[in-house]
Amino acid sequence: LEGDDNLQIYMKNVSQQANLVTYLESVNIVREVKRSEVTAMTLSAVNRLITLISAGVILVLLGVSIFLISNTVTIGIEIRRNEIEIMKYVGAGDFIVRGPFVIEGMLIGLIGSLIPLALIYVLYGEAVEYFSSKFSILSMFLQFYSPAVIFQKLMPITLGVGVGIGILGSLSSVRRHLNV
Repeated sequence: LEGDDNLQIYMKNVSQQANLVTYLESVNIVREVKRSEVTAMTLSAVNRLITLISAGVILVLLGVSIFLISNTVTIGIEIRRNEIEIMKYVGAGDFIVRGPFVIEGMLIGLIGSLIPLALIYVLYGEAVEYFSSKFSILSMFLQFYSPAVIFQKLMPITLGVGVGIGILGSLSSVRRHLNV
């Protein structure tokens, strides 16, 4: 590199900044390495804080979801209490009695996961357009994924978690309120 040529390096893991700076300073053709350790450490700390807060919020939402599904299935069990007793008198097996309530929980979880997926698909695209138009400088530092890519990655995870929460919520309710 001759004259005033510059090389800008963007790191995915800022915790390795010191190692990279040491390496770059040892390269013969590098005249100067500019860095901001305070900025890098601040961003790293903010990232950790956001991760911890997000994990806490997710755990609370999972607990609330399981609670709501469990209560919904409990209401269904109480409404059908006489039918369940008749089914047991005529010899219905445990799976025949419990199965519909587990399926109900799965469907509630599935529907509960489809709604946020649809919102994410629409709102993420709008947010990317807004930030790209209002803060064009961000495009120099950030590359946003398309909504289709985000949706493709989130869909199986979200649907699986939704169905799993539905199963957990319905099983906890069935075990507590249905003695078959």
